[in-house]
Amino acid sequence: MSAIEIGPPSCRLKTVFFWHYDITLEKLLSVLSSLNGCSSMYIRGNHFKLDDHPNFKPLADIETDDTRLVKQRSSKWFEIRQTAKVTGSSIYAALGLDGLQKMQDHFDQVVCHVPPKQRLTEVQAFLDYGKKHEIYAVATLVGKILPSLYPGLDYYEEGCKAIQYEEQNFMVVSTDGSLRSENGTNDICGVEIKCPVKQMHNEVPVRYLLQCMCEMEVLQVDKLLYICWRPDITSVFEIRRNDDLFLKVLDILLSIYGNEKPKRPTKLPESIGQLRAAEVQMNCKKAFSVANFRPSQT
Repeated sequence: MSAIEIGPPSCRLKTVFFWHYDITLEKLLSVLSSLNGCSSMYIRGNHFKLDDHPNFKPLADIETDDTRLVKQRSSKWFEIRQTAKVTGSSIYAALGLDGLQKMQDHFDQVVCHVPPKQRLTEVQAFLDYGKKHEIYAVATLVGKILPSLYPGLDYYEEGCKAIQYEEQNFMVVSTDGSLRSENGTNDICGVEIKCPVKQMHNEVPVRYLLQCMCEMEVLQVDKLLYICWRPDITSVFEIRRNDDLFLKVLDILLSIYGNEKPKRPTKLPESIGQLRAAEVQMNCKKAFSVANFRPSQT
């Protein structure tokens, strides 16, 4: 793999204020990594070869029955996802939190096997942007965040994992990655990465909170790092697991999609409004900001 830049040079901030801010932050993170005994892991500057970093553990492209080791966006990964009624990324629409029409579209696709509607050009462009720039977020996590704030942990790429109901895959969840200790034998934390085109996330968005809850559930970890990458800044939030919220969501999903002959919804579930207002939004606000990271200047 060629050198990965933590932030593209064309997007670096040039003002004197932010230049001094970046220098101070860089020094602070460097000192923290030294105090943690991780000085050699900390990347000073903007680019490095990610594959050469000891904290980065990519998935190998191999045949395996362990779904956590199946590379995301591979043909087998897509096949596994198609066995489920819900995925982590579709849970918001599947519940009806995105409105009745999108809930019905999801039902038609997974129950009636209607081909999915073509995405709007702008929506597809946003998704492509996120996929392209996700590697920058991983580089920031591995080279800056882990040595300074989460010493002793390595970043492992993840495949997917299923939640079963009546011996069938009901939900398939694909976490971007996990942080592990003890040579990868102990899962400590999930990792979810978003690379928005237009606006930095100042808190965890409502539409992604339940996806993160599902990821913590399948990994059986108590927390997850939500990383929002933009060319000029990376924000990191720590989300805590909430089993009660997850079980409420699972009950609603099973009532819609878990029957032998599911019925197409004609109205939103009665509990959805309360779930969004009282549960999801509250947990978004509970997620606390760990730190903001800017690309260091060279």
